Amino acid sequence: MPDRTKLTRAKIASLATPKRGDRILYDSEVRKLGVRVTARGHKSYVLYRRVGGKPRRLLVAEVSENFTVDEVRAVTRWMSDGIDAGEPPADARRAALLAHELHKSPAHAMPEDVARRVAGLVVEAERDGLSEADARAQALRIN
Repeated sequence: MPDRTKLTRAKIASLATPKRGDRILYDSEVRKLGVRVTARGHKSYVLYRRVGGKPRRLLVAEVSENFTVDEVRAVTRWMSDGIDAGEPPADARRAALLAHELHKSPAHAMPEDVARRVAGLVVEAERDGLSEADARAQALRIN
C-alpha cells in the first residue's frame, strides 16, 4: 500500500532523501498524484497512470516555487483528463501546463474552461508544425 497523505509545501520540504533509488509519497486528495524524491535529493510531482496498458509514472512538474500544491493538483487532473481522451502523455502534459499558464497569467486571465480549450488548440497546432507563438495566436483567434 503506497504512503498517502495530504500533500503540503511543508510535508514536501521535509521529505527525507532515500539512501538509494527513489521514494514516492502519494496525495490523499488526487490519488494518482505523488511527489518523487530521488537519492540525489531531486523532487518532482508525478502522475501514476496506465498508458497503453502499462503502468507509468509521468512527470507533471518539478517541485519549485512556481506551483502551489493546489495548482499542481489542478494540472494533474487536466493532464489525466487529456490522457483519458486519448492524447499522448507528452501532449496532455503540455496542454495542462499551458492551460495553467493561461488561466493564472495576468496578461491572459482566462476562465479555466477557456484556458483548457485554447491550450488544446495550441498543442494541436504545434503538432501540425506551427511555432509556439503562431500556434498561440491562431488558438486565440479561433477561440
